[in-house]
Amino acid sequence: MGVYYNPLWVTQAAVNDSTKKVIGTDIPISSIVTSGDFFNGNPDPAKQLYWVDVTKPGTKEFVQGYVNYFKNMGVIFLRVDFLSWYESGTEVGAPDGAIAHGSVNYETALSWIEEAAGTDMTISLVMPNLYNHAEVEMKYGDMIRIDNDTATGGWTHISQGSFGDLRQTWQDHWSQWANPFQGFTGFSDIAGRRSMILDGDFLRMNTFSGSYADNERKSAVSLFTMAGSPIAIADQYDTIGDNAKYYQNTELIALHQDGFVGKPIYYNGNPYEPETSGYPDTGSRDSERWIGQTSDRNWVAAIFNRSDYEKTQSIDFASILGLTNGASVRDLWLHTDLGFKTNQTVTLNLHDVSIVKIIPNHPDPTINRYEAEVAAFQNGAHFNNNHTGYSGEGFIDKLESGSEGANVVFSVNAASSGNYNLNVRYGNAMGYTSTASYTVNDASGNILDTGKISLPNLSNWDTWGNASITIPLSQGLNLITIARNSDDTGAFNLDYIELNNRTPQPVNRVVNPGFETGDITGWTEWHPSASYGVDSYDVHSGNYKLYFWNTSPYQQSVHQIINNLPNGSYNISTWVKLQAYSGVDPTYARM
Repeated sequence: MGVYYNPLWVTQAAVNDSTKKVIGTDIPISSIVTSGDFFNGNPDPAKQLYWVDVTKPGTKEFVQGYVNYFKNMGVIFLRVDFLSWYESGTEVGAPDGAIAHGSVNYETALSWIEEAAGTDMTISLVMPNLYNHAEVEMKYGDMIRIDNDTATGGWTHISQGSFGDLRQTWQDHWSQWANPFQGFTGFSDIAGRRSMILDGDFLRMNTFSGSYADNERKSAVSLFTMAGSPIAIADQYDTIGDNAKYYQNTELIALHQDGFVGKPIYYNGNPYEPETSGYPDTGSRDSERWIGQTSDRNWVAAIFNRSDYEKTQSIDFASILGLTNGASVRDLWLHTDLGFKTNQTVTLNLHDVSIVKIIPNHPDPTINRYEAEVAAFQNGAHFNNNHTGYSGEGFIDKLESGSEGANVVFSVNAASSGNYNLNVRYGNAMGYTSTASYTVNDASGNILDTGKISLPNLSNWDTWGNASITIPLSQGLNLITIARNSDDTGAFNLDYIELNNRTPQPVNRVVNPGFETGDITGWTEWHPSASYGVDSYDVHSGNYKLYFWNTSPYQQSVHQIINNLPNGSYNISTWVKLQAYSGVDPTYARM
């Protein structure tokens, strides 16, 4: 059960009643507020709520008493709103007369809420200023709002903003970014496992309208899925119409259930926000191209078109994902296998999206690689690509002295319980051996193993080495944390981890198996007289099918050659429909 309420609010009725005391004390409620210090969120003066004054005795007991009251009701989710008004008052848009309590008092209040909530309750922080890149909120919250309210919804909210605030620029207080695309992109570096949940506010499928409404609905759900944001449905039973299907995509739901959190493609290690309020983003990240890995080491990639014109975009598997041997691709909206590919290139209509699952074709299918740059990096750990030789789009640095506690958390799924070889690809040119700390937790948080990894010195920072240890994993989800702690020595960069002794996953090596390119790309056809084509009539799955047809007897075939297959057993299957013409059944179809 979840509740929307701010424990920093006090009702006038409680303040005006001298018999009302702070729970567990003899302190009157009236003594924990300041005269005239109102929230000012209600147009009726008689119903205005006071803000608490954290400098007064009894306030901590009051705030934590409210949190405990909700916990005792069985509440596991508390949504705390209007935090920027408490911290900064009218400076950030609070109504006239609102008092700024300051950042020190704001942090005190959040620390009390977090202490009372413990691990039993998720704290959602709404309308926070997120000063210093959410430095305070990272300490005490579980989820932060990163954009303006949904308000009237639609594409305007998703790609521009709301309440008339349609900025594509950044400001240094709430709301730093006006829309989910830029908010998710700007704060993507603090999101992920054991880190912050980014909240794009509610979704309202019924508010999208116009010729491209269906594109926009798919884009909204896809964006929130890629960012790991809650899919908070604000459509009502009498407004949702036939739009429930956009929330019910089982393959996207499976990503949420896996705990998946993706990131936009990073071009460099610079911040996304500019140095000066009122300016556009720095261009260091791509809000339209997102990638991430699931716990079973597969990739998910989404390409969006925020523009008001058709656009062609691409994600190269080798240079962006580190997949030098290609991969099998599946479209998550069409629920169709697209076959073996080395990139995902799409031409998108206005406001449309392509989101696909990518199953790597690793030379050794028992080895599963997890790239550090799309894992959860935190506490000072930082994306970069200022050296060469790394896999994928970059690596994680700042695992060094001065950033004690900086870490990277990988979510991995083990087919069975047992010991696994963990290989760490690292960089270290400190001139001596560095060390890293590692911790393995199961899905319940139990520590399965912890220790140190020795990382010998290498010739320079463009050279990468490998260090291997054996770790235990439990069947199912596990979290592997690689950290630079205070008792570690030196510094290192982290490229990826690999686990072996895993169950291989099948990869479809056929190029364009469902002819979803709309043609026979990847295939070679043969005929004495052309009797084939690709169209969208009567398809079994996806958008297209290959057909053979002629009014006279004919011969026709298509084929492709697949090279470099390891020795082993392979499953080959196809969907074929034999259809009579003029009452004559086809003799046979041959594969």
